[in-house]
Amino acid sequence: MTKVKVPVVGAIIALTLPLLLTTSGMAQNLPSDSTPPPLPAPPVEQPPPLPVTQFFIGENGKPVGPLSLEEVQDRIRKNNVTRTTLVWKHGMPNWAEAQTVPELADSFAAVVPPAPQPPTAETFSRYMVGTWESTSLDTSRGLTVRVKVAFSADGSFRGTYAASAPNSGVPNSTPIFGTWTVAPVAEKRFKLTMTVSAQGSPRTETETTNATIIDDTSFRDESDGTVTRKVGP
Repeated sequence: MTKVKVPVVGAIIALTLPLLLTTSGMAQNLPSDSTPPPLPAPPVEQPPPLPVTQFFIGENGKPVGPLSLEEVQDRIRKNNVTRTTLVWKHGMPNWAEAQTVPELADSFAAVVPPAPQPPTAETFSRYMVGTWESTSLDTSRGLTVRVKVAFSADGSFRGTYAASAPNSGVPNSTPIFGTWTVAPVAEKRFKLTMTVSAQGSPRTETETTNATIIDDTSFRDESDGTVTRKVGP
């Protein structure tokens, strides 16, 4: 039997051609973009929130809070928290006045103090309650006049009117009574109006005195300079 010789090159092609065809088909089946996408970035760690300072304030004898620094500063601007308001926060051993707390001290520098309130009739009424005495000279009649009056909070008064001539001895004293009111004029000035009746007399007279306060226990009549002094409750 005669053997057929196959060329070496032909044998190699015959062996490798099926493999090449198979590999070519696999390559055709791969996606066109075979590059993988980038890996996701690792999460960025956020720092924890800053601690919030919380305050308590003393109000009508009770602690109110917790309040943030901004809330306390807002109360300072509205004059609901004053320099002497008691304040406490964590870390403080005791309550302290707001003006001594470093975080709050600067807030008071920006607060405009309220305008002083003008005195009222009630202010001068409280001033007048008590017993007052004055001594003056009635030059038209040559008499020394001493008046002592106890002003009550209900608007009534009782007292004595004593007049004496020089070297006359015992003065002539007459009980007096009536009602009184005051009206403010300025910071230390007021108008005192008295409706006066004397015991044993049907007459009633109204006297008005424009007065200037000297101190807590004396005032001056602006018309003649007579000084009236407080001598008792």
